Amino acid sequence: TRPPLGPNLLRRTEALLGTLSATGLDLPEALSYVQLLDRHVYAAALADAEEQAMLRTYGVDGDGEFTAAVRDLRETVAARHPLLGRWMAAPTGPTPEEQLTRGLDFLLDGIAGRIAAGTSRP
Repeated sequence: TRPPLGPNLLRRTEALLGTLSATGLDLPEALSYVQLLDRHVYAAALADAEEQAMLRTYGVDGDGEFTAAVRDLRETVAARHPLLGRWMAAPTGPTPEEQLTRGLDFLLDGIAGRIAAGTSRP
């Protein structure tokens, strides 16, 4: 869920608005970027929480059990979804933390590029 509107959230939002406003963005533009970043972080946290709940529900504990469970489903999935089936043969990829960081990097690079190009209005 959304975090409560408390003093820490207000201080953090003010700091982000200050940083973005210093680049020449007006407050509505700066706030839209703050909200974009917030949505990414909150969505990643919610997705990770849901994933962990699902793993607990099915009794999957640890990477080894997850890999085994994915491999068990592979034949069913691979017939209609060959690329996904190929991944399921050896499921690997970035951790949730790495995915969060990668997404933030993409967003921040995009924001910086739009500001530099003078096309910052979302």
